[in-house]
Amino acid sequence: MTPGQARAARAFLNLDMKTVCEQAPVGKRTLTEFERGSRAVADTTLARLKGYYLAQGIVFKSTDNGNEIIQYDKFNKIDGVDDGNVRPKLEYNDNFGLNEISSEFKKLESDISNCRASINFSRDIIHLAMSISNLNQKQIAAELKCSPAFISAILLQKKWLSNDLAINIQNKYSVGGLSTLVLAEKRLIKMLFDMKKIANNLENEINHVKEFNSIT
Repeated sequence: MTPGQARAARAFLNLDMKTVCEQAPVGKRTLTEFERGSRAVADTTLARLKGYYLAQGIVFKSTDNGNEIIQYDKFNKIDGVDDGNVRPKLEYNDNFGLNEISSEFKKLESDISNCRASINFSRDIIHLAMSISNLNQKQIAAELKCSPAFISAILLQKKWLSNDLAINIQNKYSVGGLSTLVLAEKRLIKMLFDMKKIANNLENEINHVKEFNSIT
């Protein structure tokens, strides 16, 4: 079950979010973010939510061209939940290629994450300093007058070198350009963070558009 199918199923059954959350049961924030497509829910939660809609007679399908379809089957409803109303078939037809656009935004987010993972200037500078000086982590920390924990955090990509420390390393080991590298690292990480946020917002906007294109 996709976020688009979940939105369409709830709209088709004319259920508000509070009712679904209470009867499924699912947390309201979880359901809200899942329907927006901004959160991947746990398999057990997804199974519980899908099972709830199946019990209402909703059938989920996917076509070869990527369209998402839900159908109402009153004969498959469990006892005690049929309200006696026969509902027509409900489909989500991806007439405007929104699934493909959404897929491209997901790919963009993944590419940005991969790019971020490749920027490790601070870590590489410490490795270079250790190689030149032939010192271990504890010894290089003493040499640079910082804590071993800080050096470890840099090597684990949890922290970054300051400009002053980069200048200290480049002067001590006669390696030029280190200060420029760490300044660029901070700028690049900030830009990639902003880019990922924009990509996520774009994907959410497409999912919002899909919501209004979900019932035919």
